[in-house]
Amino acid sequence: MESSPRAELARSGTRARMYSGADNSTTVSYSYQRLFAADLPLGPSSVLSYWIYPQQATGTFAGVDLQFTDGSALRDSGAVDQFGVRAHPQYQGEGGHLAVNQWNLVRVSLAGLAGKTVARIDLGFDRPTGTGAFRGYLDDLTIGDESGSYPGANLARGAAVTGSSPCVAAESPALAADGVVTGNSKWCSGVAGASLQLDLGAARTVRRFVVRHAAAGGRLWRTTPGPSPSRSAPTARPGPPR
Repeated sequence: MESSPRAELARSGTRARMYSGADNSTTVSYSYQRLFAADLPLGPSSVLSYWIYPQQATGTFAGVDLQFTDGSALRDSGAVDQFGVRAHPQYQGEGGHLAVNQWNLVRVSLAGLAGKTVARIDLGFDRPTGTGAFRGYLDDLTIGDESGSYPGANLARGAAVTGSSPCVAAESPALAADGVVTGNSKWCSGVAGASLQLDLGAARTVRRFVVRHAAAGGRLWRTTPGPSPSRSAPTARPGPPR
């Protein structure tokens, strides 16, 4: 397996780590690469999270592994992700929760490993049966303490978007779900009864729905003078729906 930072696809920022290789054995195939050396003690609130984008079914047999100073590893610890699937590349591929050609969040509580110290962070591929090429991307890898409740994931970010015709080409529907508000990044449509639709790619549990006005990105409200300065003071009103 090989991996490297690439600019063609990223969940956030401008780069994500691409992984790829070829599984040529029908009985055992695995490869683990060191991403980072570490000296990170774990506590009862420690959580591993990352986003993975497999590009074919074989590419779902991949995941982040942790090596500890006592010689043990996350993949053999029995720790599970938010779906109850073992945090092991093989079981991630067999678990059926990693969708192809979209970003998938994987979250693993490390509470049961409190007291251990992470010495190395690896990216692994592990598939005992079958053959074929595999490829995908890894992004937004974090290990941190979460003392409060999990705030949830932004399911709309990066989703496939369709919507009414935009005011201008630079304010297309896709910009409504790119996770960016700076630089006047927004969707605008002057169509009567304008609509926006996002495809989340699978059945999801939605706990909150948030729409932000363009003002969140610094857009100024339009000021329109009244019919006569002597009869009416200037009136502030918003522009077309955003």
